[in-house]
Amino acid sequence: MMAKPLTVKGIFRNQYNTDQYAILTLRIPGTDNSGKAIEAVMTCKIHVVNNLEANLLIGTDVMVPKGMDIILSQKILQIGSCGIQAPIQIHIRSAYQRHRYPIQSKTAVTIPANTIATVPIHFSNLQAPDRDFIFEPCELDQLSLFAHVLNRDVLEILIKNATNHTVNLP
Repeated sequence: MMAKPLTVKGIFRNQYNTDQYAILTLRIPGTDNSGKAIEAVMTCKIHVVNNLEANLLIGTDVMVPKGMDIILSQKILQIGSCGIQAPIQIHIRSAYQRHRYPIQSKTAVTIPANTIATVPIHFSNLQAPDRDFIFEPCELDQLSLFAHVLNRDVLEILIKNATNHTVNLP
């Protein structure tokens, strides 16, 4: 336990406080400059940060003193302090990925003429329950749907009936 909590900034524009850490020995297999297989062994203070997927953070306080550089074009971690190059996995994702998760009306709803109503919904196949998604509606002849930010906890969306007659949703 740290006497004074550490503030971690810059992870998805969020800020986290932590006062917990672990002293770990990291073993990183790689090669030296001649291509000989060797292993970097280093003891580091690893901060425990709640709300991160792995709850552990290896930051610049480890990487800078050890001379670690991530070279994306070669998919390697270069450790300058011991002259090791270690292969790393890189998973490329485009900046914007479109996923189609259909939402459906949970119950039959009647929307009176010229009104806005909330419609109870459910997701038919949401595979990432802990993420937010932008709902971009398609055009409908009788109804106006609004863009929404949705996740598993959203139970309703707004729908506008701009016609002069009642619309029934199945």
